Amino acid sequence: MVSAYVADGGRPASPRERWSRDRNDRGVSRSRRRHRSRSASSRRSRPSRRHSGSASPSRDRHESSHRRRSRRSRSKRRSSSHGRESSRRRSSRSDRRERSASSRRHRRSKETSSKSRVQKAPLDPADRARLEQEQRRQREIEEAQREDLTVLVINLHLNADERQIYEAFSDNAGKVRDVQCVRDARSGRSKGVAYVEFYTQESVIKALAMNGFELHGQRIRVQSSQAEKNRAARAAKLIQQQTVEVADSPFTIQVTGLTGSLSAITEVEIQQMFSPFGTIIDVEILRDPHSGLPLGQAFLKFKRASEAKEAVSAMNGFDIGGQTIKVAYATGANATGRLASHGEVDIERLDEDGGGLISGANNKIALMHKLQRTTAADGVGSQTPAHTTTNAASTGISNTPTCNVILDNMFSASDPAVAEPNFFTEVEEDVLEECTKYGKVVKVYINRAAVDGKVWVKFENVLDATVAFRSLNGRVFAGNTIKVEYVTEAHWQKTVRTAVQDLFEGTRCCSSADLPAAPIFSAVSQDCRDIEKNLLHYSKKCSKLVLWLDCDREGEAIAFEVISVCKRVNSAIAIRRAIFSAVTSASHRTTNDAAAEADIETACARLRDPNPNLAHAVEARQEIDLRIGERRHRGTPSHTGSSMTRFMTIKYKDGINTQSKVLSYGPCQIPTLGFVVERFREIESFVAEDFWSIQVHVERDATSHVFQWDRVRLFDRLAVLTLYEACLQNPTAKVTHVNNRSTKRYPPLPLDTVAMHKDAAHYLKISSHESMQLAEALYNKGYISYPRTETNIFPSSMNLMEIVRQFADHPLFGPYAARLVQRGEVLPRKGTKNDEAHPPIHPVKPLRREEAESEKSWTLYDYITRRFLACCSPAALGDESIIFLDVAGEGFHSKGLIVRERNWLDIYPYSQWNGRFIPALNQGEEFIPQKILLAEGRTRPPGLLTETNLIELMSRHGIGTDATMHEHIQKVQDRHYVVKQPNFTLIPTNLGKAIHRAFKGYRHAAIDLTKPNLRANMESDMCSIADGEKQKQQVVSQYAQQMKDIFLYINHNIDAFDSAMNVLREVSPDEAPMPRYVA
Repeated sequence: MVSAYVADGGRPASPRERWSRDRNDRGVSRSRRRHRSRSASSRRSRPSRRHSGSASPSRDRHESSHRRRSRRSRSKRRSSSHGRESSRRRSSRSDRRERSASSRRHRRSKETSSKSRVQKAPLDPADRARLEQEQRRQREIEEAQREDLTVLVINLHLNADERQIYEAFSDNAGKVRDVQCVRDARSGRSKGVAYVEFYTQESVIKALAMNGFELHGQRIRVQSSQAEKNRAARAAKLIQQQTVEVADSPFTIQVTGLTGSLSAITEVEIQQMFSPFGTIIDVEILRDPHSGLPLGQAFLKFKRASEAKEAVSAMNGFDIGGQTIKVAYATGANATGRLASHGEVDIERLDEDGGGLISGANNKIALMHKLQRTTAADGVGSQTPAHTTTNAASTGISNTPTCNVILDNMFSASDPAVAEPNFFTEVEEDVLEECTKYGKVVKVYINRAAVDGKVWVKFENVLDATVAFRSLNGRVFAGNTIKVEYVTEAHWQKTVRTAVQDLFEGTRCCSSADLPAAPIFSAVSQDCRDIEKNLLHYSKKCSKLVLWLDCDREGEAIAFEVISVCKRVNSAIAIRRAIFSAVTSASHRTTNDAAAEADIETACARLRDPNPNLAHAVEARQEIDLRIGERRHRGTPSHTGSSMTRFMTIKYKDGINTQSKVLSYGPCQIPTLGFVVERFREIESFVAEDFWSIQVHVERDATSHVFQWDRVRLFDRLAVLTLYEACLQNPTAKVTHVNNRSTKRYPPLPLDTVAMHKDAAHYLKISSHESMQLAEALYNKGYISYPRTETNIFPSSMNLMEIVRQFADHPLFGPYAARLVQRGEVLPRKGTKNDEAHPPIHPVKPLRREEAESEKSWTLYDYITRRFLACCSPAALGDESIIFLDVAGEGFHSKGLIVRERNWLDIYPYSQWNGRFIPALNQGEEFIPQKILLAEGRTRPPGLLTETNLIELMSRHGIGTDATMHEHIQKVQDRHYVVKQPNFTLIPTNLGKAIHRAFKGYRHAAIDLTKPNLRANMESDMCSIADGEKQKQQVVSQYAQQMKDIFLYINHNIDAFDSAMNVLREVSPDEAPMPRYVA
């Protein structure tokens, strides 16, 4: 456990108890603090007595009256079923209240008489001065203590009054001493802010834990007030004394405190700092007339007095790089005379949002955030001298607020508790719990190798980081005074990523068992940096963001990545999501204007909020794949997170002679290997058998026709010989039935990604991995639609005829396209899948063979175009005949086909439907066949898996998605687990078979990672996350723990793994011998 002071008689301190808010308690040892906590606890356990302290009698009477009213209201709500016992308790409480009131009256009368006696005693002026000074000092001490027992509550519902706030905090935190709501001076309405004062520090801690508590249907924010109460009071007093005339005329404010590191600030930087509050006409920095050095003061002239007032309210006392600036209304010779005595400010005009500490609900905080956002993005702020800037750049410490902060001095390397197993994890959990009170935390990180006492925290936006900075700087954690500093984004990326790489990315630098709980580092990939810069640039200028990403899970995850980037510089940006399935160009539509804009108009009409559940499902799958297996994310392979991969590589890689650099495990990769190996084992274990059948040959019009046996074949030679002899003894054949009917051959379904991979491998002899690369290249050049889609239904809004019409002049596809145009309608078949993100794959514009980048690129485009034209065509029509014969009681049959209309078969050569001639025989006709033969054969094993077969199996068992199947197939080849033959069959190598056998060895313990069950269950849970039925972290933790348990079990029972892998010392791991079977 993390060492910390103990409260309540030796109980380990909870995370909240380790965060001390007493800034005067910095030097107190842990043992003294434990003793003091126990003393305080024992004192609290005694019967409490009311101390007058600094509270006035009127405050006591108000508190007592308020408490009595609150108790009466709660008593009325109690059930009448308490009966006489409840009445006795109320009577007892009433008697106690009467005795307490009588005692207070008696004490007040004694205190009054005592004071009167003291007043009668004469005091000399020196004693009186000392007494007054002592009383004044005592009042200041008591006021400071009361400030430490006060919390600031913001984001209150405007209808919440003092009584409701009092009851909420009394029931959940402890005894409340006073509640003060900040109200508008003129209208008297609440500004959504209140101060709540308690009697004990314990109640304050409990109150701070109520951050996010729902009151009046609105989540409140609770934070330590410290001196905020005095600052707000002084600011309010200043507003009352100095009112501003709200007019559209210039007004000047004065900024002081621009000394030290802020002495080099320029007029441009000051203007950028204050520009969020309004239009600035002029900026002047006072300088020494002789030396030209700045004097630490500046004057800014705003275009409007109301804007100047907002700047003063928000910026006075603002902290920049550790220095506090002061902002006030300019007076004297430098003033513009706009300080008005013509009447009070119209608060309604300055305070349109209905609340705030001084001029608007959260207005001060919002304006500060605007300032921080601008300075953080544009580099505005204090300009330090050259040597200071260089040092800051080398350390990464930022003088302006950023999303990233360092909590320094959180622990010491000399602390014995650092050696405990869960020390860093518990500190990270404590920091996460505390920092969540101030906003959304993206990441908490401790460099376990450095043990430097620093905790790195990344917030979602600058505002949350600033609130945390002000609240935590100077706080005490487990006896250590915290120092908080801002960190630049570049330094965060460099330091955290380097630390993670040093600790986890080497193959021998950490235990494999640590990886399921290892910190995860995420960053914008190098090829997306320009996109990030554009988002940051335009987000500062925009008030709304509409996301037009793919409407599937992956698209939603990317949408939230975009949101996180945009909110870094504009947390107030309004965000909406467009829902669409296809947005095609006008050339693909009818000429009707309304139809031409239907997709976009429909999407704009039904904008909605982004769905975080869909993004969480993708993030969960990515994190699980990273933690327990190998992952490829946007083209970047990563195996650093897999405990099994690390274990296999370290233990076995050096002992075998393989070209594979890594021996990896993946929840999709190993089941994919399993399909290939199990087919290989099936072939090797296959035992051939002999079979026999009977055939009848009929000759008509000089053509021989074979009628097949209805029994097909039998494996009993004696039985077949008996039946064959019967046919020879009675060879007359009788036509028992003639079945003539019309039939159709339907065109293929619209093309999805899986179908494209299968057909490319089967017909075009292009691997799924290569076909995806070729398809993406065609898509990027605008020749085909997006090639990653699960949809095989064209949306009704697409005008397919316009696409077909584009190919009417094409030298290859033109004649057939013209036939479709002349036919006048296009009615493609509808499949069963629609991801509502992309339409089926189809050509977008014509491409000629000589314009293609390569022959394979043209081959794939030719296939996609023919598939599209075929699916837009009518079905092929034909007449089918089936003739049934009877010979000695045995049935035989033959089929014939006459194709009347080929239709789509003319453009799609990959499917065959040819006519088969059949003799003209009539029902009841009898004849002697030309031959009756006994045929003999031998069973053969199933063929090796082809890539097409493998894709079918992966699709059926839910291994991978349409966008990742080809990657998993390529991965097992890159790892030298599988080799692809020239005829596109797949053979496992000795290495692949050994790894499959190693994992298969634990199936007796219900652990079979070669089966697709684990991945299928994962995908099911991903659907539950997307539907909001499960939480992301719950699912991630479940599978991370499950894989850790499996890893530990395998590690403790390593013999089966060793036995399987040791075979590779005797054979070449990368060889792939053909299977042997008994012929």
